Amino acid sequence: MSTPEHPSEDPRGARSRPRPVVLVVTVAVVASVMGAAIGIDFAGRSGHMGVAPSATGHAMAPPLDLSTVSPEVASHYRFAAAHPGVYAQVPCYCGCDDSLGHRNLLDCFVRSDGKGWDAHASGCGVCMGESEMVRPLVAKGRSPTQIRDAVIAEYGPPTSATTQPSAQET
Repeated sequence: MSTPEHPSEDPRGARSRPRPVVLVVTVAVVASVMGAAIGIDFAGRSGHMGVAPSATGHAMAPPLDLSTVSPEVASHYRFAAAHPGVYAQVPCYCGCDDSLGHRNLLDCFVRSDGKGWDAHASGCGVCMGESEMVRPLVAKGRSPTQIRDAVIAEYGPPTSATTQPSAQET
């Protein structure tokens, strides 16, 4: 039996391995179909099917009902709402600025349209981790600027203009 002249040819007539380009295209098609099924547009936007876009141009999910999350998660939401001047100063590091148009950690908990709770933080470990950091610093009497600086020291400099402090510096 001779060696094939082309590596992709199999002398036994078996199918050769798919080429990387074919795999990439297949994965992209499957991801697009799956993303469309759950409301994600891989052109850089995300949202929820059947929901009107927000003022930022991104679709917004319906407001979160806090009775559907654990008491611990609900307590983070209530704490964020009770301390908007602090949470508005803290950048979020999960990428929601690009995907959801969030400007700061407050937007992860409280909808920017003022109509209830944003569902995002309830399923985001980064947002919850940052909130876990913020709460004890508020209890210790730290200023919003000191809290922001502590979060930045932990996570690094903000990478987006949308995660800069809000105008309501307190």
